[in-house]
Parts: sequence; C-alpha cells; structure tokens
Amino acid sequence: MSRKLMGWVVVALFAVVVGLYCFNQLKEPDAYYHVRTGQLIWETRTIPHLDPYSYTAPNAPWVAHEWLAQLLFYGVYAAAGYWGLMAWAALLGILTMFLVLRLSYHEKKMLPLAALGVLALTYLAFELWIPRPQVYAFLLA
Repeated sequence: MSRKLMGWVVVALFAVVVGLYCFNQLKEPDAYYHVRTGQLIWETRTIPHLDPYSYTAPNAPWVAHEWLAQLLFYGVYAAAGYWGLMAWAALLGILTMFLVLRLSYHEKKMLPLAALGVLALTYLAFELWIPRPQVYAFLLA
C-alpha cells in the first residue's frame, strides 16, 4: 500500500470514528431551548429582546447573543429533524477535529500518532458535541 493511500485510509477511519463518537443524543434541555429560540426568530423575523419563556419573570429584558447559531439549529431541525440535528453536530465535530488533526500532522508529519492524539482529545470532549452554540465556537477557534 502506498504512503499516500495509507494517509487517506487513516484520515477516512479518523473521520468515521470521530463522526460516530460525536453523534450524541441530546442529554440536556438547553439544546431544545436553542432550537425553539431559532424557531421563534424564524417565525417572527426578528431577534427577541424580551424573554418569552420565563415563568417567574415574563417579558424581562433579554439579550439573545446566540441568535445566529439558534437560527441555524432550527433550520437544520426543520429540514432534517432530530437525527439531522445530531448529524449536524457530529459534522461540526468532524470538521473541528479534522482541523486539529491537520495542524497536528503538519507539525511533525506523523499522521497515525497525530490521529491517535486527536482521538484522545475527541474522547475528552464527548459531552460537548451537542447542538449548542459552543460547537460553532470550537470550529472557528
């Protein structure tokens, strides 16, 4: 097997493992809140400035600083449903870890070792790969 083909096999296996690992089910209610807020933004065509959800402080001032991520999550959910949203979060995880792998590999030119290190990092970040605005921050950071 040529060195180039071996590199592609390692990258493909890496993407599959990271994708399966990041394909998390929703484990906390905040993700639903973000999808619902995205739906509110889509339906009203405006970013809310008053809290429509609070029972104890209805219509209190609110800064929706995560509005773009919430709108994207709602768009994915509306188009592809629950499992599409999970796949979207997994895709963001794959892209993020691929960039980390690319930077790691570029430094030492040892692809299998770099992939192993990034897989360990993916394991440590398992609970973070859910549809929350932070996944975009991970990718862009």
